[in-house]
Amino acid sequence: MVINFMLTQESFIKRIKQPNSPSWLHVGVDTQDESQLYIAVNGGMNNINCAPIESYLAEINVCALAMIDEGELFLDKNAKPFRIDQGRSAYFYTLKTTDDSMKTFRYSFAN
Repeated sequence: MVINFMLTQESFIKRIKQPNSPSWLHVGVDTQDESQLYIAVNGGMNNINCAPIESYLAEINVCALAMIDEGELFLDKNAKPFRIDQGRSAYFYTLKTTDDSMKTFRYSFAN
């Protein structure tokens, strides 16, 4: 297994909280195995790179699970599965937003 050391917990949190950024990142769960999480990132040129969360540092998995447990990431009731590989699909979590976080998003994109 190849570990992606480029993503730290700090950069994971920063990127997941910038959903409209070119460097966006999303966490997904396998449609057939709820224990399998994935990370999808913008691969550029209309490509999406998706890999099992185990491909990243263990702290990324811990952080993602904590965000899910705390309700900061949740599955939308109308979520549609996204095909990620041959015979594999995932539901991707939505980031919970508040008025304060939306102001932060607007500020970060305005600068």
